[in-house]
Amino acid sequence: MKQSPYRSGIRETEFLSRIDKIKKYITLQNLGALVVFSTSRAHIWYQTGHVSYLSGWADRDRICESMVVVPETGEPVLIISGLPYMAKRARESSFISDIRIVTAADPRAAAAPGINRGFGIEVSSIIKERGLEGKKIGLAGFENMPVPIYQSLVNAFSESNIELTSDIVADMRSRKSPAEMALMRKAVELSDLGYQTLLQKTKPGMLGYEAVAAMEQAVRAEGADYVQYWMCSGPSTNWPVTIPDIRPHERKLGEGDQITCCSYVVYKGYWAHSMRTGALSISSPQQKEIFTPCLEIHKETIDMIKPGVLISDVVNAARCKTERAGMKIHCSRIGHGIGLDYGERPLFQEDNNQFFESGHVVEVHIQFDLPGTENFYVPLGDMCYVTESGVEVLSRFPQEAFLI
Repeated sequence: MKQSPYRSGIRETEFLSRIDKIKKYITLQNLGALVVFSTSRAHIWYQTGHVSYLSGWADRDRICESMVVVPETGEPVLIISGLPYMAKRARESSFISDIRIVTAADPRAAAAPGINRGFGIEVSSIIKERGLEGKKIGLAGFENMPVPIYQSLVNAFSESNIELTSDIVADMRSRKSPAEMALMRKAVELSDLGYQTLLQKTKPGMLGYEAVAAMEQAVRAEGADYVQYWMCSGPSTNWPVTIPDIRPHERKLGEGDQITCCSYVVYKGYWAHSMRTGALSISSPQQKEIFTPCLEIHKETIDMIKPGVLISDVVNAARCKTERAGMKIHCSRIGHGIGLDYGERPLFQEDNNQFFESGHVVEVHIQFDLPGTENFYVPLGDMCYVTESGVEVLSRFPQEAFLI
C-alpha cells in the first residue's frame, strides 16, 4: 500500500471497500460502468469530493476536472484533464494504478502537450477494453459537470446509453467512517485554534483583516490544506453589520463592538466549519438580549438530532421554537452535511423527509431574522456527529458569547 501525506489515516482497504459497493450497485442497475465526476477542488462551494472519496486524491493541488470510471469488471481508472505533474501528484496520493490524462474541456485550461483525447473518447476506450460495449454507463456528480464534458460523453455513447443515476457516491459519503472522523476531528481542532487566536491577538484599534490574518496564519502553521475566516463587526447598536462578508474586513475594531466570525478549514481534504459571536472589551447589551434565546434554540435543535429522527421534524421544531421567542427563521435550510465538501448530504432543510443516520455529520447554523429589520443573524454554527445513540458536538470552543 502506498503511503501518502494526503490520505494518511485512510487505508487502501477502505477505498477498495468503497469501489466494491459501487460495483454491486452497477450490477444491480445493469450498467457497464459508473462514471464519477468532480470539478476542481478550487471550486470550493461545488461538489468536488466524489473523486477524492473513490481515489484518495484529496489534496488542494487538484485544480483540474477529473473522473473515476468504475467498470463492472476490472480495476477503476482515474482520468484527469491536466498537466503531467498533476498525474504525478495523483499517483503519489491514490491507490488507483491506471491514471490517464485527457484534454481539458476549457481551451484556456492547462493541458498536457501532444494529447488530443477528451473525456468521452477515454471513457469509451475503457468500456471497449473491458468488453462492456452495448451496456449503459451511469453518471454520478453530473450536476456540476460542464456541458462540453457531458457532450463529449454523448458524442461517444449517445444520450440513450447514458443514465443519470441516483447518486450512490453522495449517499455513501454521507455516512462517515472512523478514519474519516479522525481527519474531521483534526480539521475542527484547527478551526477552534483560529478562534483561540482571535481571543489572544485581537486588540482595540486593530483592523479586522489583521485579526483574521493572525487566525489564518495560526491554522496554516498547523498543516491545514486551506483556511479562510470571515469577520463582521460594528457598534453594539448596529445590527446590519451581522450580514456575513468574506471580503477583507477593513474596519477598525473598537471597544464594545459586537463581532461575529466564521471558519472554513480543510485538513487532508476534509472540511470544518463553525461560527462564533462575541464582543470586544465590553459585552454588548443588545447582542446579549438577542443572543441568549438564539443560543438556547441552537442547543435545543442539536439535542433533537438522533438516528431515526426525521430531518424535517428537527427543522420545523427549530422554526416553532424561534417563533415562540418572537423571531423568525430566515431560511428553510438551517444547516448542511459536511465532509469532503463544504455542503453535502444530508440536506438539512424542512422539505427533507429522510432520517438522520449514525455516521452523518451536519453543520447546524440557523439564520435568524432580526426583529424590526430586513437583516438576518447567524450567531452560531457547530458541526455535529450523529452517533448510534445521539449526537456529539465536535467543536470544543465554547458556544457562549466570547469577550475579548
